Amino acid sequence: MKDMTKINENTGSFTVEKYLPHNFLAEKTILSSLLVSSEAIESCLRSLTVETFYFKNHQELYKAILAMYRRKLPIDIITVNSFLQAGLGNNSAWILVFQRTIPTYLSLLAIYVH
Repeated sequence: MKDMTKINENTGSFTVEKYLPHNFLAEKTILSSLLVSSEAIESCLRSLTVETFYFKNHQELYKAILAMYRRKLPIDIITVNSFLQAGLGNNSAWILVFQRTIPTYLSLLAIYVH
């Protein structure tokens, strides 16, 4: 865990906050894999929590995937996007950036499986 020091310039006081290291690309890759593989979801269920993800959008996406998985709903970029729009009532167009990562995941899977 890393420390982050914040200094209040008005009072001269400082606070130290602890935060976990985070990696945007790693989170994006994990979430992209969940959009194409139910086996990946089962594996993540055992080891990842919503709080594992640092970025708020990633937390919302993971929550949606878990909720859909538990309800035995089909999971892909389109169904998850619809689920998010219905549940959050806002624009979830940001999820479409994951669409660009999915082919990369499938290519890596094909290389390492064979």
